[in-house]
Amino acid sequence: GALAQKTGLKLVLFNSFSLPLHTANSLLSATGISRLEESNRRLLKQRAEKLRDRYGVEVAIETDFLSEIEDKLENLVVKSNASLVVMGMAAKSVEQDIFGNTTTS
Repeated sequence: GALAQKTGLKLVLFNSFSLPLHTANSLLSATGISRLEESNRRLLKQRAEKLRDRYGVEVAIETDFLSEIEDKLENLVVKSNASLVVMGMAAKSVEQDIFGNTTTS
């Protein structure tokens, strides 16, 4: 936020997510999945609003569900003419040790 404020740049918050394993194994309805997507989007929007209010910068949001994150992120970088990408990482897990993680990729 502070970097965008000093440079006059726009922030784009992007969150790509998939269903938790226990949820994916259940018989979750299309309505239930839509609710999860909407909840994710609402939380991201709230974070964007807080950043906008705190730093006085333009903040956009992008969400994605169950797609190849590397491709989606590359397209988003091109679309928004991004100068910098900052990524977070999920908590360390056995799966990351075996399969790696998106941030490292």
